[in-house]
Amino acid sequence: DHNFMDLPAGFRYSLFKRYNDDDRLYITISRPNEKPVADAGEDQTVHAGEVVNLDGSGSHDADEDYPMTYEWTIVSRPENSVAHFGDPSLVNPWFTPDLPGDYKIELAVTDSVGFVSLPDTVSISTYNTKPVADAGPDQALFELNVPVRLGTAEGRQSYDQDGDEITHEWTIIEKPVDSAAKLDDPTSPNPMMLADQYGTYEVSLVVSDPWVGSDPDTVLVSFENLAPVACTTGNQSKDVDEIVTLDGSCSTDTNNDPLTYSWQFVSKPSGSQAQIADPTAEQASFVADLPGTFV
Repeated sequence: DHNFMDLPAGFRYSLFKRYNDDDRLYITISRPNEKPVADAGEDQTVHAGEVVNLDGSGSHDADEDYPMTYEWTIVSRPENSVAHFGDPSLVNPWFTPDLPGDYKIELAVTDSVGFVSLPDTVSISTYNTKPVADAGPDQALFELNVPVRLGTAEGRQSYDQDGDEITHEWTIIEKPVDSAAKLDDPTSPNPMMLADQYGTYEVSLVVSDPWVGSDPDTVLVSFENLAPVACTTGNQSKDVDEIVTLDGSCSTDTNNDPLTYSWQFVSKPSGSQAQIADPTAEQASFVADLPGTFV
């Protein structure tokens, strides 16, 4: 006959009567029931077409009202995507992103007494970085019909930033008139070619991952003089009034011709009077007279 409608909602109540105490009804009030907490796991980056396994096992309930139920929902996806969950009620469901783009996934959990969590989201992004082709250094020729091995030099190679496997496709895009030169294996990382006519041969390399091809890189194989390659030892950091040494000794010439050097400022801090000492030497220097960047 008692009406407890005025008791605040959200708390836990226990009603009991003491033995031989017919005049009193005791109510025990404990802390409010807390909502469970959904945890949809870490963001992921994958390729389109790869299976994504989600993880809601970090979800929990402070009141320990277990077991909990799980509800996963794809709330945003690339246009025209039809990706879906194998079973959205699992703690660890899976789905396959079918198109490049971003997928936003939402997880809500419900405890055993019916309290529902706030949603937690996880982002799944698909990407593919174009691989980079490196056809190797230009090569100088001195005799006809000598095998020329194409490809990268030590410390250089074509690569894919995502770690995907790459395939090679070499093409002779220019050769001397009447030349019948061809590559022994255009899909090899290091194909062979016979230069059968005097002149210049230009060979292009494109490498591809399973999704896209690289920009082409070319190499010249020539009986003619090839341009040298200027090289410096890299950027430096110095204090004002320190001497900066410029070193071009790593510069090379494919034909092994002797090199000359010409150093000059492209830019320097406003007001700087710095001058390069011996600008035609392999190693030159200047004094950094003002704070700032000298190029």
